[in-house]
Amino acid sequence: MKSDMQKSLTVLWQDRVNDRAVEIDIFNASEEPKKLLDLLLDKGLLVPHICSGGGSCGTCMVEILKNDELLNEPDEHEQDMLNSRGWGPKARLSCQCYFKTNSLGGSDKL
Repeated sequence: MKSDMQKSLTVLWQDRVNDRAVEIDIFNASEEPKKLLDLLLDKGLLVPHICSGGGSCGTCMVEILKNDELLNEPDEHEQDMLNSRGWGPKARLSCQCYFKTNSLGGSDKL
């Protein structure tokens, strides 16, 4: 169970298979930064990632709705991909962003 001081990352993912938008609160319970894509897959979400995490296909794009400061900044490669697709400022490639370690601990619950 998380304490009131812990922050979650709120992500909007477009489930194209079931034609629905899914809003997810995620905590990084790990002591190491973890790829957002891995955290979503750990939740059982079938997030496509055709390029196997290489950041070249864009199929794992999500929108960060809350607490984007918990993620690393986009590198040049990711930013180029986001810009080339015309995605807004909340867009991230889940295969390219890492959820920083939550120094307050945390739980990994949906």
